[in-house]
Amino acid sequence: MRHGLRTAAVAVGACALLSGCFGSSSPEPTAAHTRTRASHSTSPSTESTTPTTSEPTTAPTSEVTGTPAGFVFLPRSNGPHSHNCFNISGSRPVDFFYYPVVVKPATAVTLTTAAVTYADGVQVAGSWVAPATPTKGTGIVVGTSDWSTVTQGSSIQWSQRVPAAGAALTPGTWYNVVLHLKVYPDALPLATSGVVLTYTDSGGSHQVTWVDHLSFETAC
Repeated sequence: MRHGLRTAAVAVGACALLSGCFGSSSPEPTAAHTRTRASHSTSPSTESTTPTTSEPTTAPTSEVTGTPAGFVFLPRSNGPHSHNCFNISGSRPVDFFYYPVVVKPATAVTLTTAAVTYADGVQVAGSWVAPATPTKGTGIVVGTSDWSTVTQGSSIQWSQRVPAAGAALTPGTWYNVVLHLKVYPDALPLATSGVVLTYTDSGGSHQVTWVDHLSFETAC
């Protein structure tokens, strides 16, 4: 994998909310509200992110084992706006603050990992869960210079976040899933197909994928 992962946010104008953001209920409006084959230009980020972690970079690809506990996802998996394309330029890695889905487990579960489907050149540099607010905002921010639009906003209870690995989720409670992605231009084009949660419950170990298509290209 690339840059140590090959062997496994930026001005407000570059912030694009995913359209599965519950329409007008999201308090984080942005320029783009439709994700169907939407394209966005990016520039390499040069600043360091505040949140850091050494968690795994990609999701495992094993089958679901046992009978998985039910998860409710908002927006729904593979919905009508589940495609987004980003133009990547330059030679430096580009950071994405990706908080595309809110989940609610039906039973008590403990997360093992939160990642994206495997793509050589897409690194998950950090993953967290945080209790969702009633507005249940979701989205994606490009770069690292303005994560405050999310971390200090009203869509995510950022101060209550915990690392995804080992997070105990309470049944009936909504949680934002937040991923810090780093995309390496030397591997373009790249694509991921969704967020993968691995977890344990009283029935054993399981894996579930919320389908969401992200493409990273030199020209969308």
